[in-house]
Amino acid sequence: MGEKAEELTVSEERLNTLITQTPAVIYSYRVGDGDPVTTYVSESVKNVLGFEPEYFVGSPEHFQENLHPEDAQELFEEEEKLLTDEDTDRITVEYRFKDKHGNYRWLHDEQQVSTNEDGEQEVFGAWWDISERKRAEQKLKRRNQQLDKFASVVSHDLRNPLNVAQGRINIARENRESDHLEIAAEAIDRSFDLIDDLLALARGGKDVQDTETIELADFLEDCWETVETPGAEIAIDVESTVEADRSRLRQLFENLFRNSIEHGGEDVTVEVGSLSDGFYVADTGPGIPPEKREKVFEEGYSESQDSTGFGLSIVKQIVNAHGWDVRISEGQEGGARFEITGVNAAVD
Repeated sequence: MGEKAEELTVSEERLNTLITQTPAVIYSYRVGDGDPVTTYVSESVKNVLGFEPEYFVGSPEHFQENLHPEDAQELFEEEEKLLTDEDTDRITVEYRFKDKHGNYRWLHDEQQVSTNEDGEQEVFGAWWDISERKRAEQKLKRRNQQLDKFASVVSHDLRNPLNVAQGRINIARENRESDHLEIAAEAIDRSFDLIDDLLALARGGKDVQDTETIELADFLEDCWETVETPGAEIAIDVESTVEADRSRLRQLFENLFRNSIEHGGEDVTVEVGSLSDGFYVADTGPGIPPEKREKVFEEGYSESQDSTGFGLSIVKQIVNAHGWDVRISEGQEGGARFEITGVNAAVD
């Protein structure tokens, strides 16, 4: 055996070892005049699906009969695009596939096409078993749905008696003035705020699904108008767009604005500006000491009797749901500065 032949043999042995050791199933199929014909399946298919490699080789019907019917259409459309679209040389798709014991497992499938010496298209692919991840995602989705339903029911059941109490207090205040009635009315208002914040917390941990491109300058003006700001002022120096969930982004800014007014007073000035990968909201209030900057994001934490203590924890949830980051620093005039980074923003 010559030196080159020995090197080739060693390379093949290393490749076979690598394919055997990898948790993925490596496979290939050839596209001819009829149905695609599987030409190779690695030994690791026994660990993933329980089948011998020979079960699939040369038998396209074995693959089709084990594929989940609800996932077949998407897979076939993607494979058709891979084989016919000149601009597509790789596809990634996830689907359910029945193992040897009749149980469906989730597979992550990546395929790449090439043309062999005979001019035939040949596809090389790899399966990864992602069943555990899918089960975790489905479990989280069910928990979120249950939590959302529970929060809505609790909100409805709490609002009804509070509305009755609020109505009776308003009637009583029309007939007589009393500090007790004033305090009771404030307690009712605070209870409504608390319900709104708890609902936001219950729903805010979900991943963001629907996003849109938002022009920040006009959007910030709208958010500012919805917050009670008798003597406060805002300075907006942002010419950028962000890709975000509109309702959650509104809640983020409104909560930051209210936080500035609660702690900085009614004559506070709020500034919103651009960062290289995001934006910041700063104010002229007393600021937040370094030792408390992480603590203020905890649920229920507040040093103000007028606050529910959930505003900034909601801000952090919204930031996390978008995949962004938030940190607190000191503003130029000594106030609090909230920096939101990692944002998909395009600054003009």
